[in-house]
Amino acid sequence: MPNYDPNGNEWPLEMCKVKEAWELTLPPHGEGKNKGESIAIVHPDTGWTNHPELLNGRYLTGIHSKNFLDSNFLNPNPSAEDKLEFLGIRHPSHGTTTASLMFSDEGHPKNNPSNVNFPDYTVPLNKFVTGIAPKSYVLPLRVINSVLLSTSQSYSTPVVSKNTYSTLADSIYFALGLNNLQYGVISMSVGGIRSPRNLEMALKTARQKGFISVAAGGQFAGNMVLKDPIFPGTSIHTIATAGCDKNFNAPSEAFYGPEIEVTAPGWGLTVSRSHILSPNFRIDDNSDGTSYSTALIAGACALWQAYHGRSQLIKKYGRPLLLDVFRICLANSSEIPDGQTGFNKTGGVVGNAQFEYDNRGNGVLNAEELLKYSLPTFEKAKEVAEYNQWKEENWGDPSDWGRE
Repeated sequence: MPNYDPNGNEWPLEMCKVKEAWELTLPPHGEGKNKGESIAIVHPDTGWTNHPELLNGRYLTGIHSKNFLDSNFLNPNPSAEDKLEFLGIRHPSHGTTTASLMFSDEGHPKNNPSNVNFPDYTVPLNKFVTGIAPKSYVLPLRVINSVLLSTSQSYSTPVVSKNTYSTLADSIYFALGLNNLQYGVISMSVGGIRSPRNLEMALKTARQKGFISVAAGGQFAGNMVLKDPIFPGTSIHTIATAGCDKNFNAPSEAFYGPEIEVTAPGWGLTVSRSHILSPNFRIDDNSDGTSYSTALIAGACALWQAYHGRSQLIKKYGRPLLLDVFRICLANSSEIPDGQTGFNKTGGVVGNAQFEYDNRGNGVLNAEELLKYSLPTFEKAKEVAEYNQWKEENWGDPSDWGRE
């Protein structure tokens, strides 16, 4: 495992060898990009805020980019802006915290020439967030006020309720309807105890269309008596994530199980956070949850697609197999902490017994090895897909696959 400074802002990037991944020589076909460039991450969450860490022109909203497509599925306001409501059980600014881990520019905003100067931004220069894929794009879609999906979630005063499983499903179909090759990842730092058919069908359709969906395994919240991973992380159409702390430990409040495929940093992270009270824009250097490990894996997926070239991947495998190809590369490049092991869901075993016992997936993300791992043959990808209950008869219309 790599050496890293556990007290620095960028310890998750150091633990996961992200900067080494940025420096890799690109594939010879000429379409590869580094740092996630050319890939957009679909981000259904609480929406966006005007945080200086995210004003880089790659946030696809009306304020931050000319190419705005942000949309609100929770209330009639067309904008996906997070109004930072604190009524009841809410997670205001959750979309900002997770987005920052995916695509914040390197370093402090005041030192970054691609951003304007923020005279009212008082965060010290040694407090900042660097995203795992700092040249990627993020499409914020407002689907929740609380990360706990519900059949009846209130969103305003006076209280109006929405089924947020349905708002999440609607947002996925919206992203699919954009019909844009650039959109290749869906990051879902949300979850619930139900697994409704409409959301499962949306995830299946996204997989058919070549989207790779990443979802949180979840952790203990309030007085809910849960211990197993939550939906949509339990769907066969997602990559489910668990979180670790700075010492690779499994936090006791997190959920583990055979559905978990990979672990990434999730406890003690530095994130951007907006607040309704002054100072409005802050840096929180001790945030916890599988929401954050999910954001990092989604960003790693953007790195992987940009590095290999999304159009090249589609030509080689077809859209319906992209999740399985990523699954193979992720499983075989993740690292097992010293003295621990896990079960490899592509059909093999890695490491020793403890990681398997804890059901933490195949190991901890190593972004450098993820990008370096040789792409499998089409036949191997199809074999893994069938092993994971994804048979060709489920792939949809062959004319939409895009394989050449």
